[in-house]
Amino acid sequence: MSDVVNTTGPAVSTRGLEVVYGRVAALKGIDLDVGSGRITAVIGPNGAGKTTLLRTICGLERPAAGEVLIDDQRVESASPEAMLERGVALVPEGRHVFPHLTVRDNLRLGAFGQRRSRSIVSERIEYTFEWFPVLAEYMDRPAGTLSGGEQQMLAVARALMSQPRILCLDEPSLGLAPKLVKHMLGMLGQMRDRGATILLVEQFAYLALQAADDAYLLENGSIVRSGRSADLLADELVRESYLGMRVRRAG
Repeated sequence: MSDVVNTTGPAVSTRGLEVVYGRVAALKGIDLDVGSGRITAVIGPNGAGKTTLLRTICGLERPAAGEVLIDDQRVESASPEAMLERGVALVPEGRHVFPHLTVRDNLRLGAFGQRRSRSIVSERIEYTFEWFPVLAEYMDRPAGTLSGGEQQMLAVARALMSQPRILCLDEPSLGLAPKLVKHMLGMLGQMRDRGATILLVEQFAYLALQAADDAYLLENGSIVRSGRSADLLADELVRESYLGMRVRRAG
């Protein structure tokens, strides 16, 4: 069991989660809790299984064993569409915007379930502008003409079009300048303060731990550390091996 303490109970949990590709175990008995209304970060080296964990929670991968629970209901056999209906949205690694479609049409695709209601779609587009006002200036531009940071904003905004309760992000900082990374993570904190539950896979471990409430360190498909983010920031193994900080020892 995880030693992460949740004040209002987990919105997402995994128990004994295992994912296997051929003969390779990508995830090995993962127990994880994502507290409702909290930011939970998953950090670790490349190839640790972070993306596989996120994809499995969102219904894009099938576990070989174990459980995925949303609000204490098992969902590991649910499709990605069913997970979206449950309020779970994924911002995948690499943005994956549709470059030849306009910003407006990219956003509309995020509200696929409400596509027949123009008023609802319009309201949700206006909502995304509260978070990303720059997108309002580019509504009729092809998404492929936006900068990397703007495309990342569009990818997050498109996920928000489904009005998710649980937002899962896979490496949202990939390819962004440090200033934009801080801005993006700060915005996730504001979303959390409005009640969103966020599961964040992030390569910038230090910034992710600063932004998150709780965190897990994944290595070779297993959890090797978990707890409050502040505790992982102070952990000697995490500081030396993953944050690049030398720990002074007496003697």
